[in-house]
Amino acid sequence: MATVPVCRNEIAVIRQRLSQVAKVQSIFVQEGRGELGVFIVVPEKDFALEREIYDRELEIMDDCPNARFDFRVISLRGRRMEEIQHPVGELVFQQDAPAGNQ
Repeated sequence: MATVPVCRNEIAVIRQRLSQVAKVQSIFVQEGRGELGVFIVVPEKDFALEREIYDRELEIMDDCPNARFDFRVISLRGRRMEEIQHPVGELVFQQDAPAGNQ
């Protein structure tokens, strides 16, 4: 029986792939029920941005074929994260806030 390679460092792959998307502000990861919940925070709802994120999600799934993921994109739309929900899971990436938005 052939063994399937196991991605032992899924969080590093998530961080590396999604941090390449310029508008991703932060990424939270939560383990549970046999899958990794991945919460991707972006400033605004933008279909082109969501397409770019989706392409990275596909790469992550290709890199980690034995892992199960539940990806969610959270659009802030001018609000702070605390205004829409409490951060979920472990913060694995945080982009520096632009000057004046801290």
